[in-house]
Amino acid sequence: MFSPDAASGALRAAGLPHGRVLVRGAGLVEVLIGVGGIVLGSSLMAFSAAAFYAGFAWFVLHAMRHRLPVSSCGCFGSADTPPSLNHVIVNVGAVVMLSFAGFFPIGPWSGIDQLTPGLAVAFIAFTAITIYILYGILAVLPLLRPGPKEPIVGISPTGSGASL
Repeated sequence: MFSPDAASGALRAAGLPHGRVLVRGAGLVEVLIGVGGIVLGSSLMAFSAAAFYAGFAWFVLHAMRHRLPVSSCGCFGSADTPPSLNHVIVNVGAVVMLSFAGFFPIGPWSGIDQLTPGLAVAFIAFTAITIYILYGILAVLPLLRPGPKEPIVGISPTGSGASL
């Protein structure tokens, strides 16, 4: 959402509708669904989020399978996070967990208002640590792989050629 050029270039490479406004709009919808899911805890929000993650998983698999020139999604700002199997695994895991949440909704605010203060703090800490670990898996771990540090496939946001 904050760095739409990479995602726009990825969509263009796949022959899909693209553009900064479209990418920012999709990012905004994703954020609104996430916030709605936390605040409402409803099946609709969970299944909507699951659909987004299923789309992300499909796109990464599509890009990898067809060797599309995609260097980053721009999800983490300027950090270059080339698509990898890690993305597919995390996205499919999110689809599974969000589908469970859709079938078994947990209610508004994830039921945190029903917890004792100590358990609420533990829940928030666990959530923050999980997000941090997922960020590491998606943004840092791919950069640690041996060999060339170039993305599997890469294109600059302007479409002018390969990027590092």
